Amino acid sequence: MNRMKFNEGGQPVYLDDLRLLQDNSRAAAEQVLSAIGRGRSTMFLERPFYTYTEDDAGEFVIKVTGGSAFVNGDFVSWGETVVHDVDLKDDLWLCIRNTDTDKRIFDDGQQRACSVCREGYISGDPTGAAEHFKLTELRDIADYIQELINYKVSVWKDISVEFFNDYKGTVRYKDMDDCYRVQIKIKSTNYSNISGDLILFYTDQTFLQYFHSSTKASVQTENGVRGCHVYGFEGTVHLDVQLPFDDADCAAAVPVNIIFEIPK
Repeated sequence: MNRMKFNEGGQPVYLDDLRLLQDNSRAAAEQVLSAIGRGRSTMFLERPFYTYTEDDAGEFVIKVTGGSAFVNGDFVSWGETVVHDVDLKDDLWLCIRNTDTDKRIFDDGQQRACSVCREGYISGDPTGAAEHFKLTELRDIADYIQELINYKVSVWKDISVEFFNDYKGTVRYKDMDDCYRVQIKIKSTNYSNISGDLILFYTDQTFLQYFHSSTKASVQTENGVRGCHVYGFEGTVHLDVQLPFDDADCAAAVPVNIIFEIPK
């Protein structure tokens, strides 16, 4: 690494000196985080989380919390974002936007930008971004640090699923010492009458191929609250209820919010 040498006596300062200071600072951060990430140059510093909600028009949207990331030598951040016209969190992207700022008049009479604002934003469409990364494919800096020190901690991890009956939401798990802890938090916009079994989603996750939940999900009806198990058969996950019952005759009337454990 080159370093500036300072001398007394009115040392001249050039733009190259300022560039050296900027490049050294960036290179130092990049080398440290690249070492932590074992050569990877992009990672979350603060991972965003997703929730499915409804906007004022009653349409499903995905709300993404603010976060920060290290992207190819630069630190970027973004605020809370509501993404429309996206069905699954797998379709969300971290996008990078470069904006020229601080325009000044030069001695030759031309106006030029003297700084670049590099910022992140969350979108369902990466078109036009200077760089873009799928959120589900980026890892946390904490993950890399834990690998380096051989330390295992249980954190929620998203499970890729294919929803049925217009269900949307999150399905995730924690890898515990003796079990998998699974959380299903989903709801549907399907108001069509359904008769019989209620299918929630399909997944190729190994431990969800065949199971029966150890706890029950609560379903509110006109006659009180009914508890229903969740079970999986060949990767297709069902709610153990036959519609209609009481005032529940469609998927929209049966949101599912449950945490249960599957022994290893």
